[in-house]
Amino acid sequence: RALYEVQGAHRVLLVGEGNFSFARALCEVRGSGEGIYATSFDGEATLKRKYPDALEMRGKVEEMGGTTLLNVDATKLHKVREFRDAFRIISWNFPHLGAGEKDVEKNNEQHRKL
Repeated sequence: RALYEVQGAHRVLLVGEGNFSFARALCEVRGSGEGIYATSFDGEATLKRKYPDALEMRGKVEEMGGTTLLNVDATKLHKVREFRDAFRIISWNFPHLGAGEKDVEKNNEQHRKL
């Protein structure tokens, strides 16, 4: 089943959102942000610096009933009590690993390990 077809009480966790444009688009296609939890590794200041449109995108997700969360380390999701068994679907949108883009092959290998 396609991610945009998932409706109802199913909770969806989006990991690795950059500027939250994927989350916004998913909410728009579904007609609601209900059950959508979009996360970013970055904090507020870094997000603003890297993605000038992130505040607008986050606002649209939240206006549609979705939730946006910052400072979420995807390698530690299993340690967040509220995340355990909470999501029917987890979508990994090429999450940030903090290594930069200097060594693309190393980044790709780390993504495979996730």
